[in-house]
Amino acid sequence: MSTDDDLSKLFDDGPAPGEATEVNRRQLPAQSELRLLVSELARELDTGTYYVFLGVMPDAIQDEIRDGFHERARLLHPDRYWSSDDHELRAQVYAVYKRITEAYRVLSEPDRRRQYDEGLGRGQARWVAQTERRSSGLRPRDAALKTPRAQQLYRAAADARKKGDWKAVRMNLQLALALEPDSELVQKELEEARTKP
Repeated sequence: MSTDDDLSKLFDDGPAPGEATEVNRRQLPAQSELRLLVSELARELDTGTYYVFLGVMPDAIQDEIRDGFHERARLLHPDRYWSSDDHELRAQVYAVYKRITEAYRVLSEPDRRRQYDEGLGRGQARWVAQTERRSSGLRPRDAALKTPRAQQLYRAAADARKKGDWKAVRMNLQLALALEPDSELVQKELEEARTKP
């Protein structure tokens, strides 16, 4: 091989038009196909199994589950749609992507997957486990709050109460109440905290 051949390889601009490459073979589907996929998965949000959302069979091995997640994430990550003028599509993509990540979180962990598969046999399309609530740090009382930020503020108030810092208790409960004004739990505890020094 001549020196000119070696140099041409160094400065190669890539394949000729139409020449197959790994990138060409893995091109994204047409926009209309992506819209159809998003629409179908959005319709399945309440009834579709995690296997459907990852595009794998129920007997898939862990590598197939991981690959299914990565493929769906490549196609349907919300960042790919942030500039879309179609607000409904963006909302659907976001909801579908959340379910895809939920599916991967459950199916990639063997114990969760086993519990999920047992739930599927009882007609549950989504994974539900009380142990997750405990391991996530939620206490039964703050689980009654709807927003994660209100739950966090409620826990901060509980920690401040243990330290006897009533000013911090009141502040955190007031912030939680601003997020969830209808929460009787927060209202009651804030009233109690206002009686403290």
